[in-house]
Parts: sequence; C-alpha cells; structure tokens
Amino acid sequence: MKTPQRYFNILGLFLMGGIFLTLVTMPVAIDKTGHLHIDRTLFLRDEKLLSFTVFFLIAFALYFLVVNLPAFTSFTQNKK
Repeated sequence: MKTPQRYFNILGLFLMGGIFLTLVTMPVAIDKTGHLHIDRTLFLRDEKLLSFTVFFLIAFALYFLVVNLPAFTSFTQNKK
C-alpha cells in the first residue's frame, strides 16, 4: 500500500514548524540562580541566528512549493 503524499506533507510541516519554534525560542539564558531569562534582543542582535532563520524560511517556502507542485499542476489541468 502506497502512503499518501499528504501524510508526508503534514509530517514535513510539523517538522519544519518545530525547527522554527526551536530557533525562535533559542535566546534563553540561565543565570547563576538557575532562573530562565528570555532575551528577545539577543535574537535580533545575533546575525548568524537571524540569517539562518531567513534561510530557513526560504527553504521552508521552497519545500512547500516542491511538495505541493503536483497538486497545483493537477488542479490546473482538471480546471480545463
């Protein structure tokens, strides 16, 4: 039995979303007392993290287009 492509599509979306949430919540610092401090300015100051996030968003958009391209082409063919 062939696995439907939509399951891979949903799995990929969850995977990409999880990676993105991990990147966004990365700027968390633990001080000497053990308390968590979320520093959002660190995310904007860190150029590597910011550029990696932009690269990740572009890769996510390309992945979504490539996975859904057969659906888009079949939709336009059925419309004729």
